[in-house]
Amino acid sequence: MSRKLEDLQCPECKQKNILSFDEVWCGNTIRFDVEESQITSTGYIGDNGAPQKVIALCGSCRHEWVVRGVKQITDIEAPRLCHYLDGNDYE
Repeated sequence: MSRKLEDLQCPECKQKNILSFDEVWCGNTIRFDVEESQITSTGYIGDNGAPQKVIALCGSCRHEWVVRGVKQITDIEAPRLCHYLDGNDYE
């Protein structure tokens, strides 16, 4: 089942101001390497597991909820944007 971003609203305050989505996986980990007593700023997502649910965060009231009918972010219909990290953001 797919959902449209424009139709999603916070069940608490009824606003359509979603700040972020977290995709939760079952049986997966994100690994952060340690080099020379420092932790790497970006992690590596493992290959095992499967998407389990998506949690939305309201930008108006900060309420978090599980988006019904959505198991991964690609189940939400919306235009996509790309972020490019140059590596200098975390030094």
